[in-house]
Amino acid sequence: MSRMDRLSTDLERGFEALEEGKLDAAASALDRCKRIDRKHPDVVMLGAALADAEGDPDGAIEQYRLLVTLRPDDPMPRICIARLELHDHGDPDAALETVNAAFDFIDEEADLLEAIFIKAEALIARGE
Repeated sequence: MSRMDRLSTDLERGFEALEEGKLDAAASALDRCKRIDRKHPDVVMLGAALADAEGDPDGAIEQYRLLVTLRPDDPMPRICIARLELHDHGDPDAALETVNAAFDFIDEEADLLEAIFIKAEALIARGE
């Protein structure tokens, strides 16, 4: 099995474990993935999602910001950052700035709905 095959298998295992709430298994898969390619966008995504699930908003934001640089046209990391800025940091201004930057890249309905929801929540939090 090649390194990339192992990476793909471990990524799949990591995301499945995360979906099932098995954070230790997801962390183990992430560790194996990082040994192969710690800057691979999917590895960074798994790290961000795991940090988010573990209640580490600062770690998640750091990983999502790295993902923005690795996948600049992907709106999802910006949407996730905005959610964390709003809900975990209580900063509606930062959340609005971040989510507004995501709209240029949104092409899926689910991303659009989530971005609109976060923007609405941030505006309400600001009293608008």
